[in-house]
Formats: sequence, structure tokens, C-alpha cells
Amino acid sequence: MNKKVGNSLKDVLRSLINVSGQLFRKHLIIYLTAVIILGGCFWAFTKSPHQMTFVLCVLISLVSIILYVKTDNYAETLLSFMLGVLTIFTVNWDNYTSKLFILFYIGLNTLLFFISSIRMASKLETILTNAATYIDLENFSTVYNKLNAICSRNTKYNNLSIIEKGEIVKYLAYMKIQTTEMPNSILDIELIKVCYQLDLKTSCDFFKIIYFIKYRTHSEWDLNTFISTILNRRLPIDPLDFIKILEQTKSCLISKKLSLTEYLDKIEKLAFDGYSDENIVATLNS
Repeated sequence: MNKKVGNSLKDVLRSLINVSGQLFRKHLIIYLTAVIILGGCFWAFTKSPHQMTFVLCVLISLVSIILYVKTDNYAETLLSFMLGVLTIFTVNWDNYTSKLFILFYIGLNTLLFFISSIRMASKLETILTNAATYIDLENFSTVYNKLNAICSRNTKYNNLSIIEKGEIVKYLAYMKIQTTEMPNSILDIELIKVCYQLDLKTSCDFFKIIYFIKYRTHSEWDLNTFISTILNRRLPIDPLDFIKILEQTKSCLISKKLSLTEYLDKIEKLAFDGYSDENIVATLNS
């Protein structure tokens, strides 16, 4: 369990670093503004005769920002902020009360962090146990270790949490994909998720359709090339609509009525000609 908690902590920190890096590259002005604000807060803190009150006001502000991001409710956030600030100013902060508050605050957050990590490790264990028993009940332990090692690998875009990788592994297990194929399959699903900005379940469903088309047609292309060819076409259709079309017309590819290039060309032409999704499906299946 300690090893799993450690892996979960690393996963949380890795995700935080990835998100921070993306925000820095995409929103440099926000970062510079934040640095200026933090610098101003630090200067005001060093000059303030009521440093504990100042620290708590900053803390309440940060918590309020997090609350607003999570709930997107301005009224609730403002009310929580006002109640927190009013509470702070009703307390006479001395050396003892300040240290006591800091001690309990740090202790509580540390405990919550470890509980969250243990919960994450427990959830991953449940997911992988389910997948391992489905693959090979008799050699469950060996398979479980293989799946756990697969989930611990980094992905190209670092867009998947360890829980998401566990969910993908379980999905692939239900598809009866060999464990040796799973690492590459995870990368393919991540590519779909990143390019089309889909949720994990939809990305997995899209991968499943393409996977069976590719292997039923015995295409000479490897699976990644097959997927990249579709993604790189950037068809003038919403990704979710394209997935529905592909699901209903995949027989055109499986039966080799159309090659993949011809199939994509035809969909693109029909879309530009103003055909609806239903008409595209009907035309392809005719």
C-alpha cells in the first residue's frame, strides 16, 4: 500500500506540474499578474503589524478562488469569502492562537492529502483487480502486477491520470487486447482524447471502433498510423458526429467497399455538399 500511495502522490504532483506548464505557455500574462500580486502580498505582509490576520485573509482568498473554480457560483463564493474574513477579524490573534491555528491547519491538510492519495490507490487497485481477474483468474496476481506496471508508465502528452490509465486498461481487458499491446493502445487513446478533446469513455469507444475495423480488414498500416490518418484529415464534422457516422458505416471499411482514404474523402465531400449526418450514413450504406 505504501508503494501505491507513493505512486499516487507522484501522479498528483506530475499532473500539477503538467497543468502549471501548460498554463504558463498558454497564459503568460496570467502568470505574470499572479507573480506581481504575490510579490505585492509578500511586501504588504512584511510591513503589516497584524501578520496573522493578513496571512489568513490571503488564505481565505485562495480558498475562495478554488471554490469558485470548482462551483462556478459567484454568490456562494462571495458569501463564503465574507463569512471567512468576518470570522478572522472577530478573533484576537496572539502568539498562542496563531501557532495553534497553523498547527491544526497544516495537520488537517496533510491528513486530507494522504486520505485522498490512499483513496486513489484503493480505487486503482479495485480497477486493476477487476481487469486482472477478467483476463486470467488463475494467474490473477501475475497479471495484476503487469497491469500495475503499465499504468505506472508515462504517456506522450501526460494527459492521463493514473486512474484514467487504469480505466483504459480495464476497457482494453474487456476488449480482450493482450497486455503486450496495452501500452501502445493507451497512447493511441490519449492521442484521440487530446486531438478531439473528448471524455475518456468516448475516446475509448472511438478507439474500439477503429481497432476492430483495422484488424477485421487486415490493414497493412499499424494502428497508430490508422488512427493518425483519421485525425489528421480534420473533417468538417464535429468529432462526436463523426464517431456516430463511423459506428453506423464501418461495414464499408470492413467489407473493403471503400479504402480508408476513399471513405474519408467521401465523407468530406458529402459534408461540404451540405449533407446531414443521417444522409451521409444513408449514402455510404447504399
